[in-house]
Amino acid sequence: MVKPVATGSKLQPVRRVEDIDEQWLERLFGHKVVISAVEGVGKGDMSKTVRVKYQSENSTTPSSLIVKFATENAKSRASANQLGVYAREVTFYQHYARLLGDAVPFCHAALLSDDGNFTLALEDIKSSRVGDEMHGCSPEQTKLGLRALARIQGPALGNWIFCAGSEWLNKPVAFDDKLYLQTIDKFVKQYSHLLNPEHLDVCLWLAKHVSRWYHDLRPPLGVVHGDYRLDNMIFSGNRCAAVDWQTISWGSAMRDASYYMALTLEEETRRQHERKLFDDYFDHLCLHSHAAVIDRETCWDDFVRQSPFGIVMSVTCGVILEASPRGKELVTIAASRYAQHVIDLNAMALIEADGRKGFLPQAADESTHEPASSEFWCERWSFQATSGSAANAVSINLRRTPSRLKWLLGTAISLAGQDVCSIQTEVETSITGDLTRLETKSGNTNITAEINIEQPLELVQLRLKRTGDSPLDLDLSWSTKWGVPVNARVTPGYEIPCQATGTVRYGSQRISFQGPGRRTHFWGPWSDTAMECLGFWCHLEDGSYLGGLGLFGKSSTSSAAATGSIQRDGTTPTQDIVGIERKSGSTANGFEKDIVLEISPSQLELVISKQEEIGSTDPSLPQAGGHSKRYVCRFRTNNGVEGVGMIEYAGR
Repeated sequence: MVKPVATGSKLQPVRRVEDIDEQWLERLFGHKVVISAVEGVGKGDMSKTVRVKYQSENSTTPSSLIVKFATENAKSRASANQLGVYAREVTFYQHYARLLGDAVPFCHAALLSDDGNFTLALEDIKSSRVGDEMHGCSPEQTKLGLRALARIQGPALGNWIFCAGSEWLNKPVAFDDKLYLQTIDKFVKQYSHLLNPEHLDVCLWLAKHVSRWYHDLRPPLGVVHGDYRLDNMIFSGNRCAAVDWQTISWGSAMRDASYYMALTLEEETRRQHERKLFDDYFDHLCLHSHAAVIDRETCWDDFVRQSPFGIVMSVTCGVILEASPRGKELVTIAASRYAQHVIDLNAMALIEADGRKGFLPQAADESTHEPASSEFWCERWSFQATSGSAANAVSINLRRTPSRLKWLLGTAISLAGQDVCSIQTEVETSITGDLTRLETKSGNTNITAEINIEQPLELVQLRLKRTGDSPLDLDLSWSTKWGVPVNARVTPGYEIPCQATGTVRYGSQRISFQGPGRRTHFWGPWSDTAMECLGFWCHLEDGSYLGGLGLFGKSSTSSAAATGSIQRDGTTPTQDIVGIERKSGSTANGFEKDIVLEISPSQLELVISKQEEIGSTDPSLPQAGGHSKRYVCRFRTNNGVEGVGMIEYAGR
């Protein structure tokens, strides 16, 4: 829990040890104290940590405190602020640590000034010892660290809403694939004589795969400490508390666990206990998670997949940080253990197979899914299509939540540029095998819809009929012809580029459909009004497909999280979308002119021209105070290639 002390209050960050005086502590605690000692307990390149001992007139005030503050070295402090490490740690204690109980030290104050100085006033955990990765620890102590990690990750595990609303979690991190490629040659020169040749080969192998591997994020995603090792842990009895949150980010939930286990235990001990320790960690992760339903073997596969992260940290830190004799020994031990971990788990084969087959959904994913206990959990299907140079368009959404006995159906249909159908209603459902039937009646109008999964991931037929004053009869099939199904990277679910064919009858009109489309299926925490969402898809004239979804914080032009794919030849997902930048043209309620998006990591620019608005298809938004806009658009890349598709907005 954090005592709410805001920047700019009478309590200011300290800049040097001498600033930690009795007046500063009196402002912190609200009563007088007498300092008896100030002792240095740790000094990193970017910060300094001291223990302050004192006597207090208040019996409930602790007798000592840990104070962490910015380094006095101006160059190091500027580097820290450029990387955002002070802001990350302060914001972590201000906004997330209160959810974690004793898995982190109690925080009395978390302060950050406008000029980049910071101070943390933290609990001095009694009868404690700091972990020492040079000597490792026992399997039982390793278990304590993993259980603490499960408690830390649980509240935000798989929660897109938390991720998108926490800009501090979505800053670029320093130790990434680019830095690895910049440092690997120098690392080989400095450490090749200290490493087993087999371990050095693993480091060189990773250089060939690091860019694709680093961005291959698979659910469940969550909070990542980024340097979860013994030196950043405090043990006291059966308690383990994690410290040093300057590298926190959002990413693979299994990364910290794999990184921690490889270095903590001697290799033979790890081999004997690793799977049992992982299973215990997984059980506790399930215990603390409320937003995600996770699968043990899926998480184990990603635990294996994340094992090279320790090599990334060893190589980059070994080159860019000043190498003391102890530091060089530690880098050698770490690189050796992490490389052996990769070998023992056969991670290279898994990662190479990932590169060959991509991240593809399974046939069973087409079915409904077990809900999590989060109030935000829901399951969503969408079917979209255009035809006739985008003059005709269909968008159908279906949503279910555990709290509702009825499902929500939203349908928007535009024919020859005219809005002929806008349905937003609750529906009764019945599910038999692969056939889902939905039905609702209001006055003289009866609406029925049937979704038939004829071939999982290959062919779905959707029939929708409305009787009454404005009769409508839709019979369309979405076939997987112009691309391949691709899993989402940040939430469970998938998208499928499709060809849509069939007919729509409205009154005396009969419109034949044959054109580009897309269908999606997602399940997990979701709230269209807690964040701003921008989604798009398009089929280009050269046979390429692009589909993406970005979540944006308030007034932000850069996505806090994004997923999607670029399929250049219509047969393989050649590149994952990891970021979306709104360059120009967008407004809070849609766009009034051409919008320009930049897609990362390809830096592909899309100029999107609005053709027709086809209305909202989400009945939950108006009652929740939200809005939804959907447009049929022409797309043009910065390479001059054109195409057709849709773009949609949702938010508050």
